[in-house]
Amino acid sequence: DNNKSRVMILVEPYIPDGVATVRQVEDLSKRTFAIQQIAQTLVQMLAANIVTIDVQPLISKTTGKVIFIDMTEAQELKPPFTFLAKTLMSSFANEMIALLPPDDKSMSTATLAAKQEIEKL
Repeated sequence: DNNKSRVMILVEPYIPDGVATVRQVEDLSKRTFAIQQIAQTLVQMLAANIVTIDVQPLISKTTGKVIFIDMTEAQELKPPFTFLAKTLMSSFANEMIALLPPDDKSMSTATLAAKQEIEKL
């Protein structure tokens, strides 16, 4: 293909065994690590007044490490927050939470990780 209008970006760190959902991480300790990172990232981004739509995680099956790719839609929200800004925050939080398996253990892990991250602020 001689189409010169296409652009390819190599993401670092490169994750050769990357998957898009936590459920695809089979090792329980690695899955727990991924869940914790998602919850921590949610808190950190909201604390920085940053939100995005179309959250796209890349999760290593072997390590559980999570990176978020394609942050082109990310934006900084400025207080005082408008109704639209609050709606964007809520949508972002819902997208992040939807990445988690809906079982009680996963939600408890995420809640504890988020609580610990909030305490660091």
